[in-house]
Amino acid sequence: MHTKEELTKKKAKSSEQLDLVKTISSADKVKHQRRWLYLALFITTGISIFFWIYHTFKTTKISLSLPKISFNINQTTPNHSLSPQLSSLLSQHQEIIGFYLSHHHPPGYFGYGSLSDLNFDTLKTTLASQSPILKSTNASLLPEGVDYREQTVNSADQTTIFSLITNPLDQILIVIRYRGSSDSLKTLIPTLISTAYWAVSSN
Repeated sequence: MHTKEELTKKKAKSSEQLDLVKTISSADKVKHQRRWLYLALFITTGISIFFWIYHTFKTTKISLSLPKISFNINQTTPNHSLSPQLSSLLSQHQEIIGFYLSHHHPPGYFGYGSLSDLNFDTLKTTLASQSPILKSTNASLLPEGVDYREQTVNSADQTTIFSLITNPLDQILIVIRYRGSSDSLKTLIPTLISTAYWAVSSN
């Protein structure tokens, strides 16, 4: 049998334990509720960001384009790094308003003046399909044995000469455009073609 005093103490102790259990369970509940709240906020924010990114990409047009590369040969002065003799000839004669030189071995080209209306690949193909010219004043200074093809186009104020020279090692395209009479350039044109040929062949 317990005394009245012992029973009172026991009840007080039991009441304290119940309060402690209630406190612990309420603290757990608060933690649990916080976790759910954070999770809900995280999910809501994540979904909002996802839809914002999706909407931005949907309404924004993205266009990717490669840069256009163009080779402009319309320089105002000749390129002096090719050949001093050739550059000197071109700079001394203002009647030459356009000049172009290309070769295969090693691949390269040089040009200046107003020749933007010409397609050099097409020109080369056209000249290559023609028969070689056995005798030409313009090819008079070239070495014997080279394969020479030529075409001349005259307009009201200018003349353009296309020359294709082929040897066992290379194929050289030379384009000369000039103003004035051909009589005044009878010596200059063969010299230009020969100088251009040797400038390429000596490299």
